[in-house]
Amino acid sequence: RSREVMRRPTATGRPCPPLQEVGVCNAGGCASACHMTQWSPWTRCSTTCGLGDRQRVRLIQGEHTGLQCPHLREVGRCEGPPCQADCVFNELEQVPHAPRSEINRCNNTPSGRFCNVQCDPGFWQTRPLLCASGVISMPTCDPRPCDSVPHISHSGAIRQCRGYRRGSSCRVTCDPGYHPVTSEVTCTSSGEFSPGACDEIRCKHLPNIL
Repeated sequence: RSREVMRRPTATGRPCPPLQEVGVCNAGGCASACHMTQWSPWTRCSTTCGLGDRQRVRLIQGEHTGLQCPHLREVGRCEGPPCQADCVFNELEQVPHAPRSEINRCNNTPSGRFCNVQCDPGFWQTRPLLCASGVISMPTCDPRPCDSVPHISHSGAIRQCRGYRRGSSCRVTCDPGYHPVTSEVTCTSSGEFSPGACDEIRCKHLPNIL
């Protein structure tokens, strides 16, 4: 800043003070621009099929003052292969030995997935309901086999009977000195064999001793 002399000093007067004064300004320093890294690669698409989103980011390098930095994240659209249709049905054919409520429960099964059903007593699921591109493959319920081995005293484990289907009969063999009360045991609807027994062979006549 500056000022002017209004009146000059006389021969014996004091000299005039400085007419200019300099001060410091912008003590905070000059504003600096943002220095950014390059964009990162795009992330994977948020969906495996159809439309989705992807994003990429960048970082600020060093220090900056004053100026606002541009955005650090960018979101873009992406598209995968067409999505396969889910299995939606109004009413399906009745599956033998499976309640209709179990079939209806599998409505809206996503494509590529399967749905397990609970079969009627005495039956088990041998194939689930499968949805493939909107096409339904129906489940099947078959007679439940007897997975356990009949345990009959004095006969040992009759291992050859394992896996018999409902209504099938398996021959009973007893240990030496015993005979079967029933010649066969039958696989029941519960998945267990009917009871069987082996009795001890007893002599019916007295020995003839001379």
